[in-house]
Amino acid sequence: MFTVAIEKNRTHMIKLAYQNGYTAKETVRASQHLDKLLNLVGHSPTWKHLNEAHERHEKTDSYHII
Repeated sequence: MFTVAIEKNRTHMIKLAYQNGYTAKETVRASQHLDKLLNLVGHSPTWKHLNEAHERHEKTDSYHII
């Protein structure tokens, strides 16, 4: 849910930066909006739990081909 919104906003911000420059008002606004989304996700206990579980999985589990 949040990951889709974050990726869409990130893509939009990058497009604005290329079109208008990194310091253009539109680009800065898009960057601030993206920051807000990232902060919401970063402060979500559920999201933190999922990230921690994913990190543990990457460090300890190997992938098996069936």
